Amino acid sequence: MEKIKIEITCPKCEKEFKERIENMRPGKSKKYPHCLTNIDFSGDDFSEAQKGAESKARNMIHKSGGGELITKGVNGKIRSKDTIKPAKDFFPPKDTEN
Repeated sequence: MEKIKIEITCPKCEKEFKERIENMRPGKSKKYPHCLTNIDFSGDDFSEAQKGAESKARNMIHKSGGGELITKGVNGKIRSKDTIKPAKDFFPPKDTEN
């Protein structure tokens, strides 16, 4: 499985770098390699990063022929599941979440 990376803009030097989504949890920090600025990730950063990762994952699944997209929260529990077309969902969910 591919590790999804999100582009981040350094607040000090405004250069971009990519970071893996699992490293962007609230309370974690990353030292930008170019200017050594320490970037702290808050809950807001994570939710925005997760939205970007979800969109990228949705596109990847669609291009590869469809499948299931499962989104987990920071606590590791499943937040949502969605079938991405063109896959056929033989057991469609009864709820109308997506």
